[in-house]
Amino acid sequence: MFKILIVDDEFIERDGIIFLIKKFSFDFDIKECSDGEEALEYLKKNLVDILLTDVRMPFMDGIELSQNAKLIYPDLKIIIFSGFGEFEYAKRAISLGVNDYILKPISQAEFKKTMESVIEKIEQENKEKQAKEWRNFTEKEHVLLKVISGIPIESIRERFSLDNYTDFINKYKRMILMEFDKDFFNNHQEFIKEILDDFQDKADYLNLNPYQGIFFLCEFIDETVLENTCTKIHNVISEKYGVDCYFSISNLITSPSIISEEYSNMEHIMEQRFFVPDKYIFSKKVEMTLESTDEKFDSTILKNIEHHIKVRDFCSLKSSVDLLIKKFSAQSDFSQIYVKFILTNIYRNICDEMKEANEMDLDGEIDKIYSSRTIQEIRDILNNVIDNMEKQFSKESFNHRHEIELVKSYIYENYGKDLSLDILAEYVYMAPSYLSSMFKKETSVGINVFIKNYRMEKAKDMLENTNIRIKDIGNIVGYSNTSYFCQSFKEFYGLTPEKYRQKDENNE
Repeated sequence: MFKILIVDDEFIERDGIIFLIKKFSFDFDIKECSDGEEALEYLKKNLVDILLTDVRMPFMDGIELSQNAKLIYPDLKIIIFSGFGEFEYAKRAISLGVNDYILKPISQAEFKKTMESVIEKIEQENKEKQAKEWRNFTEKEHVLLKVISGIPIESIRERFSLDNYTDFINKYKRMILMEFDKDFFNNHQEFIKEILDDFQDKADYLNLNPYQGIFFLCEFIDETVLENTCTKIHNVISEKYGVDCYFSISNLITSPSIISEEYSNMEHIMEQRFFVPDKYIFSKKVEMTLESTDEKFDSTILKNIEHHIKVRDFCSLKSSVDLLIKKFSAQSDFSQIYVKFILTNIYRNICDEMKEANEMDLDGEIDKIYSSRTIQEIRDILNNVIDNMEKQFSKESFNHRHEIELVKSYIYENYGKDLSLDILAEYVYMAPSYLSSMFKKETSVGINVFIKNYRMEKAKDMLENTNIRIKDIGNIVGYSNTSYFCQSFKEFYGLTPEKYRQKDENNE
């Protein structure tokens, strides 16, 4: 059925044409518009085979409509009808590619002859278009491309008049997607023929692009046998051409209707090769497992990595990066692009902290990340930059006096609160072990000893100069347990707080 658009500002004229179409039993899907502008808007959104338009109309005449319509659909068949039979109209219409020009009042015989002629032209062009399409593909390849793209078999039969030719698809039992990192199929078609020979004419092959091809297997083959076959093919290609190839095996094909879905599944399964090193055969039964851990993947890991970079805790940084990569590898919902984006940002943050890499070097390394074939390659890149960061900070002699003074000031102001090493290290963005080492180097005493000394000094001052209860003094200087406070004070000054206060009062 062809679609025809009738355009005339007179309803009675449109109605008369529709009457003739029905009288001569033309099988048309009929649409109407009352002026050129309305018709042009319709054409922009809808496919039409024949445009039948008046010349004289308000807003946009038939000549201008025809000119614009041809820009949208160059193959559109246009018939102009008008009561104005001037030669200039006909001449201009022909120059625009209009197929016929009918004068009003319309002769029924002329109308029938004109419509039959236009229909014949459309049918002939469709046949030529179909023939050209078949010349570009073999029939089997063409059908397979349509099937894996999701077009139903019945639609293919109806569109291309294939009758039962598509029945060959019913014999397929499995598919194997074969993929390379670089162009292979354009230059090595002879090897594909060798593979098909090995299947003893029980498989068909479809080339998708220079990197991908599909084998359609015509008999049931156990998956383990298929994996062994794919392994042999990989080994031969690796030895003969020096490249790696990867295989994704479909589930059993129980109906041609699931071929498109299975193809999508194979492409999804093939994504696993980015996360798994040194593996070349993938199928649904391959399950990605993760070492047992209670930590779920969320922003916590990324926040930890950011913190480790700031405090220069290189050991923890490597551990967190490894954990993140394990999480990515275990969850197949992540796309390669998303994973590369996240890991690239981590690389940038490390370089920003180092303040050493120039923009050109940074761009080069980021290009390496995005072109990496596996997530393990990216892990190696990150571990390498972490090693470089550790070497840089270990070789350079930094003056940490400012950070140590900040820690001491924090202790002076918060001596009555919890002063763990972790809290102090986080305050100055340093690794706890590194802060402990630098603090002792700068002050000649350990950080815990420094805190205790200051607390004892504050307690001694309050015992000497105030009437605050001993229990309350202990709480003020950070000891919630009075007995422990008294014991610590005695170890430090040789007297309990009570005797120290009595001694001071006796001296007075």
